[in-house]
Amino acid sequence: MDTPDFTIPDDERVNDAPSENVPKPKKTRRSRYDPEPDWSAMVRAKVTKSQHRVGQACDRCKLKKMKCTPDHRGCACCIVLNIPCKVTDRVTGETWVRGEAGQMRDLIEKLKKQNDNLKEELTQLQQKNAQLQACLNGSYRANLIDHYEPGLDLIL
Repeated sequence: MDTPDFTIPDDERVNDAPSENVPKPKKTRRSRYDPEPDWSAMVRAKVTKSQHRVGQACDRCKLKKMKCTPDHRGCACCIVLNIPCKVTDRVTGETWVRGEAGQMRDLIEKLKKQNDNLKEELTQLQQKNAQLQACLNGSYRANLIDHYEPGLDLIL
């Protein structure tokens, strides 16, 4: 057989084999006697790396293929347009307004404080009522004794 007339210089040849200079990192396996790693910490580390990313865009931004900002009151676009920032869950298909849970939590805290204030006011009013009842009973009894004969005070 004839050999081809052309040859490729060594510096232009493509080497498909991996270079021997760079060693591959060796994967180590955990022994059955090693302690169990903290899987939650690994997931948290992975999640915290992508803080600039929204978990799920609102419906409007998703359909318009716009960037959605993560804000508990709603995304910036929806806030500017003064429309409710609605999100639809991919799995359940349920739609809710973004930030509604936070608003409810704030409302619950506000109502709890108001309830505590009303309970405190109620106890103060009950104490005042008891004082007035005692005062009324004492003065009423004294008035009765003054109007009737001295022998009747033993009956009262």
